[in-house]
Amino acid sequence: MKALKISLRATRSVKTSYVLGFLLGLHMALPAYIHSTFLSQFLPEGLVGVIFSLASMVTIITFAYLPRLLRKIGNFKATLIFLALSGGSAASLALSDLAPALIMAFIVSYTSVVVLTFNHDLFLEHSSADRVTGEIRGTYLFFINIAWVLAQVGASYILVDSQYRLLFLLTSLITLPMAYIAMRAFENFKDRKYESIPLVKLERAILKHRGVASAYALNFLLQFFFSWMIIYTPLYLHNHIGFSWSQTTLMFAIMLVPFVLLERPLGKLADRLLGEKELLFTGFVIMALSTAAMTFLSAQNIVVWTLLLFMSRVGASMVEVMSETYFFKKVSDRDATLIGLFRTTRPWAYVVAPLIASMLLLVVGLEHLFIVLGIIMLFGATVSLFIEDTL
Repeated sequence: MKALKISLRATRSVKTSYVLGFLLGLHMALPAYIHSTFLSQFLPEGLVGVIFSLASMVTIITFAYLPRLLRKIGNFKATLIFLALSGGSAASLALSDLAPALIMAFIVSYTSVVVLTFNHDLFLEHSSADRVTGEIRGTYLFFINIAWVLAQVGASYILVDSQYRLLFLLTSLITLPMAYIAMRAFENFKDRKYESIPLVKLERAILKHRGVASAYALNFLLQFFFSWMIIYTPLYLHNHIGFSWSQTTLMFAIMLVPFVLLERPLGKLADRLLGEKELLFTGFVIMALSTAAMTFLSAQNIVVWTLLLFMSRVGASMVEVMSETYFFKKVSDRDATLIGLFRTTRPWAYVVAPLIASMLLLVVGLEHLFIVLGIIMLFGATVSLFIEDTL
C-alpha cells in the first residue's frame, strides 16, 4: 500500500511537471525569436551576439553557485526566486526605454529562464524511473514544444505592428500561474542530498558516469545550433530578406511542429526498440544539410524557407530527445552538479556561437553563417557514432 501511494504521488508529480513544462515553454518561447531584433534597435547588429555571450557568462557563473544554494534553501524556494526574477525582468523589458536597463533586464531574464529549466529537471528526475526515461522526457518535451508552437502563432498576431513590449508583458504574467502551481504541488518537495563536485574531481565524476561526456558534447552542439539560429535567423529573415513579422512568426510556428510530433514517439522508441546512436546521427545529418542550404536561398520565397526551416527542426527534434534520454539514463536527481553542467551547455553555446558569428560577420555576409553552421553540425554526426546505446 505504501509503495502504491509513493507511485501515485510520483505520477501526479510527473503530470504537474508536464503542466509547468508547458507554461515554461510559453514563458521562454514568446520572446525567444524577437530578442535579437529588439536589441538591434538599441545596438549595432554585430554587438547583439556579444550581449547574448555576456548573458551566458552570467548564467555559467550562476550555475557554479547553484548546488550551494540548493543545499541551503532547497529546489522549491530556488524555483520561486528565479520565477520572480524572470517575471520581473520580462516586465522591465516591457516598461523601460533605457538601453543599459534593457540590456541588464535581458541578462537577468536569460539567466533565470535557463536556471528554471534546471529546477524543473530536478522535480521531474525525482519522479522518473530509468526504464521509462525516454517516454517521460519525450512527453515533457512534447508539452514544452506545444507551447513553443502556440507562442509563435500568438506572436504572429501581436507582432503585426512590432508590439515587442506587449509580448514581454505577457511573458512576465505567465510566471504567476507557474508560481501558483509550484506552490501547490512542490511546497513539501523533499530534496535529495545534492552532491557538489569540486572542480578537481569533476573529470573523475564524468568518467565514472559512462557516456556523460558524449552527452555533453552532443547537447553543446545542439545548443550551438539553437543559439545561432535563434539569434541570426530572425535578423536575416526580417531585416535582410524582408519578411514581415507576421510571415516570419508563421514560418517559425510551422518550423517547430516536428518537436511536437516526433519527440514523444522517438523517446518511447528509444526505450523499447532502438538505441540513441542511429537517431542522433540521422538528426545531425538532416540539420547539417538543411541549414547549409539556407546560404544559397536569397529570394523571399516563403514556401522554400519554411520547408528548409521545418527540415532543420526535424533533425534537431531527433537530436534533442535522444540527447536528453541518453543523459538522464546516466544520472539521477542526486547528481545536481552533473545535471547543472548539462544545462550549462546552453549558456556555453551562447558564449561561443555568437562570438564566432560576430568574428565571421567582420569578413562574410550574414547568409554565410548558415553554411558554416551546417559544417559544424557534421561534427555532431561524427560524435554520435562513438556512443554506446543504452539498450
